[in-house]
Amino acid sequence: MEWILWFLIISATLLIFIILIRKLPHSQLSSTISEKFDQIKELKERPKARKRGRSNLEEIKLKFKEGDLEEAEKALIDFLLENPKNSEAYNLLGIIYLEKGNYADAIDSFNQALKHDPKNSSILNNLGLAFYHQGKYNKAIEYYEKAIKKDELKPSRYINLALAFEKMHDYTKAKEALQKALVLKKGDKKIEELLLEIERKLKNHRLTNKE
Repeated sequence: MEWILWFLIISATLLIFIILIRKLPHSQLSSTISEKFDQIKELKERPKARKRGRSNLEEIKLKFKEGDLEEAEKALIDFLLENPKNSEAYNLLGIIYLEKGNYADAIDSFNQALKHDPKNSSILNNLGLAFYHQGKYNKAIEYYEKAIKKDELKPSRYINLALAFEKMHDYTKAKEALQKALVLKKGDKKIEELLLEIERKLKNHRLTNKE
């Protein structure tokens, strides 16, 4: 008799479940199933999303070029959480901090970039710029020179180096750096004007020292 009682209970439970399912609106049932499939699809696609990091970074670069520094900064931080070894993203984040005058964070970002790409001359040059803006001209010169050793064909690196030497009142080395820049970019009016200014300061410096 006991098994008959259990059979009746189970049958009644199944009957109630079937009635409830039939009463459930079709649209609600469909949406529930659809949501489950969406969740599964999302989980499957997560690894693919990480592989699309390059396109995401290009979108962030576009925000930066458009001058939306705040959004670009937030997007880069999110991107780096998923791609913690991406030197290009760290470098761009450092440039944003440079633009905002946040030189300490810029240096941290460039150092992280350098950790993953130690031979990158652009990162070395950017580190020099950050130290220059901090007034740490010796450190700036150190990184400018490292950048030039990696890539000797960019006149802007020699100009940066010259400006740092100028701040140190080493006008002779500043002049030498500008002369190298002018060899790479012959006839450049801005370099020529800067070179004339440095030569004038060098002359005055020598006269002052004689007195």
